Amino acid sequence: MQISLRRDHPVPLYLQIKSAIREKILSGELPPYYRLPPDRHLAENLGVNRSTVVNAYRELKAEGLVESHVGRGTTVCEMEYPEEEAWRQSVMPLNWERYLRPGEHDRGREMLRFIRNVRKERDVIDFSTCYVPEFFENPRLHHHMSALFFSKMQREYYAHPCVEGLRPLREVVAERQKSRGIHASYDEIIITSGSQQAIDIMAKAFVGPGDMVLVEDPTYIIARQSFAAQGARILGIPMGEDGMRLDILEGVLKRYAPKLIYTVPTFHNPTGSCMSRGARRRLLDLAYRYQVPVLEDDPFYDLRFEGESVLPLKAMDHMEHVIYVSSLAKPVAPGLRIGWICAPHAIMDRLIHAKKIADLACSGVVQSMMNTLLREGVYEELLEQMRSKLRKRRDLLASSLGEISPELVVFSPPTGGFDLWCSFLGEIHATKLLYRVAEKGVLFTPGEYFTLENRMLSSARFSFSGPREEDIPRGIEILAQALRRYPREFALHSRREREETRPIV
Repeated sequence: MQISLRRDHPVPLYLQIKSAIREKILSGELPPYYRLPPDRHLAENLGVNRSTVVNAYRELKAEGLVESHVGRGTTVCEMEYPEEEAWRQSVMPLNWERYLRPGEHDRGREMLRFIRNVRKERDVIDFSTCYVPEFFENPRLHHHMSALFFSKMQREYYAHPCVEGLRPLREVVAERQKSRGIHASYDEIIITSGSQQAIDIMAKAFVGPGDMVLVEDPTYIIARQSFAAQGARILGIPMGEDGMRLDILEGVLKRYAPKLIYTVPTFHNPTGSCMSRGARRRLLDLAYRYQVPVLEDDPFYDLRFEGESVLPLKAMDHMEHVIYVSSLAKPVAPGLRIGWICAPHAIMDRLIHAKKIADLACSGVVQSMMNTLLREGVYEELLEQMRSKLRKRRDLLASSLGEISPELVVFSPPTGGFDLWCSFLGEIHATKLLYRVAEKGVLFTPGEYFTLENRMLSSARFSFSGPREEDIPRGIEILAQALRRYPREFALHSRREREETRPIV
């Protein structure tokens, strides 16, 4: 039996011997019942200590490849090959859970699955959807976009574009950012498949097992799941009237060394709140003082209906602590999947590498279309129409909710975005209420699924972008009837449930 050893190799000699014999057994070179050389003889042939061979044989036995018998030495174990027909009859469905990477149980996924299933089964008035589904039903607009798309398309856009995105699109994004107070060059921008991929890239580049990530509580469900998938410890900072509670944030920063702060300061998902300029300045000061990077998620900046715009954190950042994530598709058509990252030069190579691993590059076709829409002014036309639609739907939702008794529901209408956050009074459990109204074709998202510990049981997010205008009053009337007719059915029963209903309005 020929075995070659490398005495200058860092792998111990006994493991080299074990690996060589293992390979011969698995390849069939050493058949079942083959008797291996006695450990003393093999040690002499290889010029090693006998204990080295003994350890190698012990490792092979532990893997079930060989067995030892007194008087017969060490032999190769017989492999069991069932009869062909018996083998086929014994095949069982694969237990996938055995092979999947362990992950934390997330009740939010169960709720999202329930909502998706209800959508499939019946027509619904959907306050859980964050987009305007009929926006592109206008034939003239559809034709206009198609004509622009195909007339401006270049052949090379059908090939693999560069990982960081088409330069013309990055240039126009850099120019658009100036209106937000962000002055960055095109080579500080990476085009992504929506803002969600941007968040996932940041999670993969920054976060490892055991790292602490600070988020608002409640927070965007999918962002939380992206950090959790990397093994992060996620700590929630409660929300107040002006966004993230900065007094609590500072207390956490004093005691821990978090890897990242994730925040949605403008039209926060799910609460719809908008952090003031002063609070943003204080948040940045804390990030500077404690040397923590900030991931700013800003998909709704262009969807302000009223009031003065507040500059993003990135625009106020003069020390390059903020990585900025936003979306071109989210305000008008999420299915186009176009977002971007704006980050300091120092980390661009790392982010580009993470993007390359994810999908090589975003679709050149979609990037070309978006570039055309931006440069021809069509995108601004779409935004204006979207803002007009959303403002009407926000007003309809607010007036419809306002007709419900203030003893049952409280809320603050947002000044932009897609979402209105409300709290049910009278110890109403929002999830129980959802199950009741879903039977009547009305959907919303209970607030507890946006929180880290399933708190805020009496709160809910209503996305006014999804339902048609004529359906909003009817959907809220179904909700109001359920609240009035079945109040005991939705009651919070346990003391713990009653203590975990703190509203954010």
